[in-house]
Amino acid sequence: MSRSKWFTPVFVLLLAALMVTACQSSTPTATEAAATEAAATEVAEPTTGVVELPTASSGDASASGDLSFTDGFGRTVVLEKTATRIVSMAPSNTELVYGLGGGSFMVGRDEFSDYPAVAKDLPSIGGSMGKYDLEAIAALKPDLVLAGGINTIDQVEALENMGITVFYFPNPTNFDELYENILILGRMIGRENRALGVVRNLGGRVEAVQIAIEKATDKPLVYYELDATDPAK
Repeated sequence: MSRSKWFTPVFVLLLAALMVTACQSSTPTATEAAATEAAATEVAEPTTGVVELPTASSGDASASGDLSFTDGFGRTVVLEKTATRIVSMAPSNTELVYGLGGGSFMVGRDEFSDYPAVAKDLPSIGGSMGKYDLEAIAALKPDLVLAGGINTIDQVEALENMGITVFYFPNPTNFDELYENILILGRMIGRENRALGVVRNLGGRVEAVQIAIEKATDKPLVYYELDATDPAK
């Protein structure tokens, strides 16, 4: 299945959820966007109904106090304690860390991580054309590197061979998978309650959009362009 076929429905529904929320509040300024972490200090409540939360079974703490997780490549990743020095290799992971209030744990980011704005102040570890500076990552002495869908198993294994702990978050293909990623990250950085609040909030907003869509009589066509790159060039 091509990326556009699975991504478009999720993107459109999430965009609609954001539009519903925007109707209830003013558009955030650049300064407010840069303060994403500060804004996440309050645990959000669902906007509608009761949202059934997915179980973060892949992130249960062991009897010894370690945190054991299974990543998108099927690898078992064990943390001795919650991460406090994080390097992100993908913008999606960077935004999630800040959104869960873990911005103070970030010590490095990929070249494309520019939101929230404060993330741009972090040292860049590359990423343009898929090339990362592994030595720069090691020099930051992270206790956790977060890889994403733009990264390869070879890049993950290269860092792992350097003795660096890496967790790979796959691109979610539906909301349940997105919620699971958020819950796992919350456990990794000691922000589990924050993650539960975020998932409840998102679930409520998505539910509100689904209800509105079911009642809608006017259903306009939607065109979403994922990539305008000319494959012939």
